[in-house]
Amino acid sequence: MKKNDTMIITNIRIVLLILALAQPVLAENVFLAVDGSDRNMGDMKAPFASLKKALSGMQPGDTCFVREGNYHFENQLKNIEGSKDKPLVVLAYPDEKVVFDGTIDVKGRWKKHSGNIYKLKMKQDVWQLFWNNEMVVPARWPNAQYSDNTVWDQKKTWARGLHKQDTREKLYNDPETPHQLKSLDFSIKGAMAILNVGSFTSTTRQVQSHKKGEEAFSFKRVKGYRPKHHFYYLEGLLDFLDSQNEWFFDKKSKTIYLWQPDGGKPKADLRGKVQTYAAAFANSHFITIRGIDFYGTTLKFENCTYIQLEDCNFLYPSYTQRLLGDEQHDESTVFLQKSPKKASNSTILNCSFAYTDGHALYMEGTHNRVENSLFHDIDYSVSSIPGLQVSIMLNGKHNIFRRNTVHSCAASSTISAGGIPLVELNHVWNTGFLQSDGSITQVKITGQTGSIIRNNWFRNTVKSGARFDSPIPPVRWGNGGQMNNNVMWESERGIMIKGERHFCFNNTTFAMGLNGLIILDDSDVNGGANKGTITRNNLAGKLSGHRKKFTPVPGIADHNWNAYENEGDYRTQLRDPDNWDFRPIVGAEIVDAGKVISDRSEKYLGNAPDIGAYEFGAKEYWIPGRKEATSSIPIPRNKNTAAKQNTDLIWLSAYKSETNLIYFGNSNKAVSKASPKSIEYKGKQKNNIFAPGNLQTGKTYYWRIDNIVGGKVIKGPVWSFTAE
Repeated sequence: MKKNDTMIITNIRIVLLILALAQPVLAENVFLAVDGSDRNMGDMKAPFASLKKALSGMQPGDTCFVREGNYHFENQLKNIEGSKDKPLVVLAYPDEKVVFDGTIDVKGRWKKHSGNIYKLKMKQDVWQLFWNNEMVVPARWPNAQYSDNTVWDQKKTWARGLHKQDTREKLYNDPETPHQLKSLDFSIKGAMAILNVGSFTSTTRQVQSHKKGEEAFSFKRVKGYRPKHHFYYLEGLLDFLDSQNEWFFDKKSKTIYLWQPDGGKPKADLRGKVQTYAAAFANSHFITIRGIDFYGTTLKFENCTYIQLEDCNFLYPSYTQRLLGDEQHDESTVFLQKSPKKASNSTILNCSFAYTDGHALYMEGTHNRVENSLFHDIDYSVSSIPGLQVSIMLNGKHNIFRRNTVHSCAASSTISAGGIPLVELNHVWNTGFLQSDGSITQVKITGQTGSIIRNNWFRNTVKSGARFDSPIPPVRWGNGGQMNNNVMWESERGIMIKGERHFCFNNTTFAMGLNGLIILDDSDVNGGANKGTITRNNLAGKLSGHRKKFTPVPGIADHNWNAYENEGDYRTQLRDPDNWDFRPIVGAEIVDAGKVISDRSEKYLGNAPDIGAYEFGAKEYWIPGRKEATSSIPIPRNKNTAAKQNTDLIWLSAYKSETNLIYFGNSNKAVSKASPKSIEYKGKQKNNIFAPGNLQTGKTYYWRIDNIVGGKVIKGPVWSFTAE
């Protein structure tokens, strides 16, 4: 080779090396598998076994793919760092089901204890038991079950105390109620008593003294005691085990006692909860966890920021350890900060939380967000949970709670989004069963200025819908909060506003037990009379300055439709409220009858805003709640037999939907099988309102909405209705 050629090759190599060094470092993939080993290289062919090992070597922008399977591990993770533009990502491998599992197989040689009760010795503590993936109820008195929803029925499945005689340290059973403590042929000393003796707060206490046949028992002093509405039930004794689908754990002997749901010797798939957290992160930042399911376990984040949980399902994520003698609340899914004032910037996106005993979620810090998520069957004992007994708590300021579906929650308050929150597009129902007072959502005094609660559906609650709270002297009244365009119905109360200089406009409330929209005149309490509060453009079955009766509304109140003052029924103003179509009917007096609130009113059609939550003639109908994988929330409601002849088809499009494909006809089979070439195909559109026209009385119609998501067609369910 000539000298010049050698020099040219050398120069080329130098240039290539310089170019290579100048290129950004590409993100790497790490793999995790149930049959992996932490001695492996961590690639796809030789994956790791633990999350701790996988994350320990990852750099910003790297991804940890978790392969299919059930993972049972506990990881303590500290100082795991991604970056703003390059978060660390932990996600399920595409199209594979990944479960972080906090339970173990419960198997061995079962021995008969007595009757239908069998026992099994364990090597470790177990504090929750599952039979075929459904929870077995801890032995209790009075009895209750999940399967028939009696766990939510306080009047039937809790005993009652004598609140006029009870003290902070002793409870007397009410002799006029069905559940009589003296009917038990044993002492309840040592049992765990779940005590609702604080109205909107409940506490667990171990029974310190009781004698067989007595109607009273004592316990360690209870804080937050109130002399009204006393209820309780008991756990923690083998003597309570007297029916199917009940169990007990003896911590001293580490023995499970079980009356299997179908009777007989235990043979079914039994699993026991033995851990709280699959992973506990500390001082870690910019981490995304996506597409992973959690069963009998959950996650903890302490002094972490920019955490995102996305597309994760939490089933039985948290549970009390009362069977182990613990009086405190459960360890739930938590995001903890050194101070609620510290920025957190964490996100829960498109996740679900179901079947907890204790609160579902606790997030501290500012600028947190919970969006497009589902919460249901939350907390059947409501004991010793944080705050003012809240099912979902965001403790900090400037948080967002948006487009979530929440139902079947027992605590006094369902959602506390902190100070200056944005609470919008949520669909919430069936709440507040097991405590007194409270509301679906409320804002404390110091966080009301700048807070917004809007475009929500709150219904079927034994509490209030939304509330601005009152002061505890000498704190001044709250002010400057906003509630607008909410729909609330079939509850005790709808909106309760206390304070001054608030904004309440374009809400729709009806079918309430008491008054539905209350702008409270509490002038006898620190002069709090809603001075300067603007109440405008609301449609209310009952709008008043009092909780129960009609009194003038304080502040500036005008351009409202109030059944106390207007002639007629709210149904004369709305298209079809029974089918959740809350738009103004043609010719309604509420159309263009409102008045603009400067810098507050939303866009409107016509000469002026309409009264109520919806605008006449709008091309889009907002429906709150979580967007599901397919289209959902059909209006008219599915299988309804009394739809209007002029009904429109309305729906909630699928999550991340780009457009809607509409199918409509009079044959279930034809609509189910229809394609864009079928006669049932009615076209595609961006908005969610379609007028089918020419409906015949007594005829049943079928319809389906497909959605295009990421360029793929997502087929929707077939719905039906009958025109009246």
